[in-house]
Amino acid sequence: EDCEYLDCRGKCDSKTKKCGATVRNNNFQIVCEKIFLGWRMSNTVLIPGILMSQHTPSDLAALLRQCSNPNIETGKPRTTPSEDLRKRLYNILIEMEQSVNEDIFL
Repeated sequence: EDCEYLDCRGKCDSKTKKCGATVRNNNFQIVCEKIFLGWRMSNTVLIPGILMSQHTPSDLAALLRQCSNPNIETGKPRTTPSEDLRKRLYNILIEMEQSVNEDIFL
C-alpha cells in the first residue's frame, strides 16, 4: 500500500503507520501529478493542473497520467517513468511551445 507524505510516496509500515525508507516516486512524477495534472482528492479534481483543460489532447492527458504513475494497476507499487515516456512528453511539450510561438508571431 502506498503512503503519501507531502509529495513523496513510499511503502507503508502497517504497524507504525509511517512510510518506509524507500521512496516510490521522483520529482518528475510530482511535477506531472501536482503541476501538470492538478490536485486531486478521492478522484475529484480540486485544482486543475496547468496542462489540463477541456482542450487538452487525449494523448497528452494519457502521457501525464502515465508520467505520474507509470504502473497504473491497483495494488502494484509505483515505478519511475521510462526514458521513452520522458522523451515523448518532452517532444509533445516542445511541439506545443512551437505552436504557441508560431501563433503569437502570425
